Amino acid sequence: MFPHFEVVLTTRSPFVHKRYSEDVKRIRLTGFDRLTQDKYLRKVVTKDDEDATERIRESLQDNPILGDLCRVPVFFIIYAHITHDNDMIKRYTTMTGYFRNMISYFHDHFKRKFYKHNQQTHVEEYNHTKLNEVAFESLVGYSTESWTRDYLCTILGHEFFDQYLRIGIFVEVREKKSAAAKLARKVRFNHSLFCEWYAANHVVDVITKLGSKFETSSDEYLIELLEDLYPSDYQHLYRFVCGIYPDVAKHIIHYIRGMEGSEEFTILCLLEQIGSSHAVMETVKELCSKPIHLSHVDSKLLQRSTLQILAIASHHKVTVSRLMLHEAIDSVDVSRNEIVLTSGLRLSSQTTLGQLWIEMTANDWTEKNLQDLFIYAASCENLSSVA
Repeated sequence: MFPHFEVVLTTRSPFVHKRYSEDVKRIRLTGFDRLTQDKYLRKVVTKDDEDATERIRESLQDNPILGDLCRVPVFFIIYAHITHDNDMIKRYTTMTGYFRNMISYFHDHFKRKFYKHNQQTHVEEYNHTKLNEVAFESLVGYSTESWTRDYLCTILGHEFFDQYLRIGIFVEVREKKSAAAKLARKVRFNHSLFCEWYAANHVVDVITKLGSKFETSSDEYLIELLEDLYPSDYQHLYRFVCGIYPDVAKHIIHYIRGMEGSEEFTILCLLEQIGSSHAVMETVKELCSKPIHLSHVDSKLLQRSTLQILAIASHHKVTVSRLMLHEAIDSVDVSRNEIVLTSGLRLSSQTTLGQLWIEMTANDWTEKNLQDLFIYAASCENLSSVA
């Protein structure tokens, strides 16, 4: 359609060549489905090596904890390269372990690039205490989600800021304050998960400094620290805190009990603390022995947590007695054997599901919808009934 357009796909937008016009149009990629992931693997990472392509694909399928995370293009790309270079990635059973490794990979990749091009530069992983604080203040509303270059340089130092911008953890964007104003350069995190990671480190820093005071009054301190950080909006922050500092996980779990979806979310926090242990799997089995509900009125936290519990159950061959969907289905993607929920989230084919119960308004369903649903049901190999 536009034969004279030039398209650049990059994870480091500040380093787009200067010859491009300042009014270049930018499109931000926000999701990698399985087909797109497969195309990327074959084109960029594994080339004609079918065994390597299959190995990476299987390693991701075998790790339901990372499956949701790797829908983000930049995180999938890093995962693909790490897995291609190193089989150790298969040992990661928590999101925290993978994210920590990924941050190190960003730094190592940056070092290798400078070494390859024989460029002399001072490259190191700085103490990021100040960055942790900046990220936390952004999430709780004490500061904005983006900053000027000068502000961050003052807080972090010029070398620190330049390195994190070049690595790709920060990204520089242009923001228009008003219709008449010129575009102003601002800096933000490349993805919100980076912000949650560093904010989680700040929470750990604060709790560590409190020491024994925290142990005696944990609820009081957590309410003060986290009252503006709702798990429904920042579930990864809570999981990162439990993974970075396992000793505090029990206090986090006690703090979130009583919230909607707390039972499912508690399991995910436990998994971050100790990985796929026998004790956690017993909890998963107990939860799956009772009917599991997904409703259109459920919070994002509850839906995501429930889908991940189902993925864990499927991977570990845990029988799910009954799954009940209350006005929660938007459509069925037959080509991928997935139910698309009204929230946009997807329920994959369930290998250990016993019964599927569906409540929908009759007027919203056509004969084609029912046919697609039965095709999906047929892909769930142990499903005994649909009601």
